[in-house]
Amino acid sequence: MPPHPLDDDVQLNFTYPLYKHETNAWLSSTEAFVRGVFACGKGADKKVQARVKAIFGYTPEDGYLVICDRTLFCPTGEQLCDLGLIHSHYSTPEEGPNTVFTVQDVRKKLTDEVYDHFGLYEPGVVYHLGTFEPSHVPFRVHQAVMQQIDPERRLLHSRTHAAGHLIAVAVQRLHLRGALSGDLTFNGVDRSPNLVVELGGMLDRKHRQAKRDIQREINEIISKNVRLETRRWNWQEALERGVRLPPKSETTIELMRVITLEGNEGLYLCGAPFVANTGVVGRVQIKKLTVHKKEEVTRIEYSISQNAP
Repeated sequence: MPPHPLDDDVQLNFTYPLYKHETNAWLSSTEAFVRGVFACGKGADKKVQARVKAIFGYTPEDGYLVICDRTLFCPTGEQLCDLGLIHSHYSTPEEGPNTVFTVQDVRKKLTDEVYDHFGLYEPGVVYHLGTFEPSHVPFRVHQAVMQQIDPERRLLHSRTHAAGHLIAVAVQRLHLRGALSGDLTFNGVDRSPNLVVELGGMLDRKHRQAKRDIQREINEIISKNVRLETRRWNWQEALERGVRLPPKSETTIELMRVITLEGNEGLYLCGAPFVANTGVVGRVQIKKLTVHKKEEVTRIEYSISQNAP
């Protein structure tokens, strides 16, 4: 029996992450090519429905799963996914009408360890879930398409995620100056149900004063509008520069994607699109600081202004 199209390892084992390279683009600069189109609503192939439920956590009443060789759409992970359109790209009327696919959810299934989403070209497939316009014929495999994301949604979630990194930088600065004590490491940003920066380790001073100090520091970082930069280092280069890394045995990626402030401050692995400067983040409010002794972590709850500066 031939393999199911969704299990075609040659065709569907990798999606080039344009969203990691064109982080400020809302329209793809080059064509993408369709690798797979699968109906996944009522009456669809049971294996497709099972795959959709495993990846997205639900099965839609109708709709399609679209896989491309590259994507500008950031999948849900460190920040919420991009939404937008994928449409056919024709140069002459004779080639046929334009087909529009509305992207309603985007997820990624890694083919290796969880750490690999920090890589610049990590393995894995990005799945776009959505619907075609009622009168439109679904894409063909190998068809050229263009991708267009919602720029306002991308900016909001990039600002939100960047704010979490900057809070970690603020804590790091205060720790180096001796204003905060405790062995703290940046574990990541959690966005459910509230925005929270999680730090490994426990602060050992009064929370109210620490909260005020962190607020002052984050205000200064944002007001100075410092440039944010993406570094592309292999495992050894990142290790030598002090980046906190997973054990080498737990990742197969060759190039790490590290986000830093200008001057290599705040060296954190990250797989999400980022803003260009700290000033774009806008107002950040430190809402609550909680030390969890049992888990030995510190959580800092925050919010950002909804509108960009």
